[in-house]
Amino acid sequence: MKKLWLAFLLTAAAAQAQFTIVFDYTYDTEEFFTGTNLGRQTYLEAVGTYVSNLLSPTALNAITPSGGNTWSATFFNPGDGTSDSVSNPTYAANVYTIYAGGRVLGGSTLGVGGAGGFSASGSGTWFDDIRYRGNGTFNTGWGGSLSFDTATNWYFDDDINTTESFAGQFDFFSVALHEIVHALGFGTTTSWTSLVNAGTFTGAYASAVAGENPTLASGNGHWAIGTMSTIVGTETAQETAMDPDIAANQRKYLTELDLAGLQDIGYTAVPEPATLALLAGAGALGLAVRRRRRVRA
Repeated sequence: MKKLWLAFLLTAAAAQAQFTIVFDYTYDTEEFFTGTNLGRQTYLEAVGTYVSNLLSPTALNAITPSGGNTWSATFFNPGDGTSDSVSNPTYAANVYTIYAGGRVLGGSTLGVGGAGGFSASGSGTWFDDIRYRGNGTFNTGWGGSLSFDTATNWYFDDDINTTESFAGQFDFFSVALHEIVHALGFGTTTSWTSLVNAGTFTGAYASAVAGENPTLASGNGHWAIGTMSTIVGTETAQETAMDPDIAANQRKYLTELDLAGLQDIGYTAVPEPATLALLAGAGALGLAVRRRRRVRA
């Protein structure tokens, strides 16, 4: 049953997909995803597909500079952590671009991710196209960047429909999911921060799922440590993907509360929870808790 419902999540929106996450490895100077590690791109792109299928009705305008409408996309360089930029890039409609790479992050940090910024000149409509991509006042933007710790003992899973033991390793799927969601703006854009009040998140979708305004961790970019929800489309309880840490030998999928947070910052979610509820009943996932490490924006 577990395999059935997760396979459904991975394919449910394929026929009507609009929203696509595209990864760019230009700045992967430490070759976490390139060179002899080229095969790792498949694992990252599988997580991107998992997320984009849940958000496939989200429509984004193209960003096409011309004439006096010019701009630069700004982001942290995933290879060295410095601020970087691309001058006058063109991004296709319904495409969200994430620059990906790896470097030594230090301490207990497994990954970092965030939405990008921009500088621009031109018409007011041009600014809106870059900032909102046609989504009203929701700051969806052009994309972002993420980086993974090159010193971590990673577990790369050929089949994310199943869970198995990987003692002493950290699950790449779970950390990549967390950082992609940050790169989409969860905890990292003004659409998020505008809904933060006194250490809680006031978004209507998230509050409806939680039954109250969810409490946030220090820094207000994550759910509080240990926040529980249910895996999207099931009744299976799980610690949220977007709380700030994870254990070795632990797998996390996106939960209803995580998805609701994305809806609150402007994304459109599908399948609807009521549809996926038909697939509920999967057994609880056995997650052995070991040493915990941080995943952060």
